[in-house]
Amino acid sequence: MSATCAICSRPIKWGELCDGHKKRQQLGKVVHVELRAANRTPFQVLADAALTFADADSEDDQAYDRAADNLGKAALNYARRWAKKGGRPPRFPAEHYAKVLAAVQEAGSIRAAAKRLEVGRSTLHRYIARCGS
Repeated sequence: MSATCAICSRPIKWGELCDGHKKRQQLGKVVHVELRAANRTPFQVLADAALTFADADSEDDQAYDRAADNLGKAALNYARRWAKKGGRPPRFPAEHYAKVLAAVQEAGSIRAAAKRLEVGRSTLHRYIARCGS
């Protein structure tokens, strides 16, 4: 049986503390606290940050600001990893001009061609105007 940490029951290499608690001890932080789980989804991180923000003491400005910052970062991380990505519509390279025109002629309209190519109508209008001249 392998040795475990005296605080959190994680496996240890030597001594009586795991690597996380040894690092806290080196930094002079409180050692007898439970460490967070390493593999959390962005939603779990966001939910934990929201609960921490809700429980934050409004009288302690530093703790409140830290909780608000953590919530903002967790929300951005969640949006980046799970939400739909925004930005500009895709651009077609100039060498695809003939294929795009063929798709428009085959579909019969810009709207139908845009739906088939999975781009916006304005993207096709800009592309045809840019490459057509």
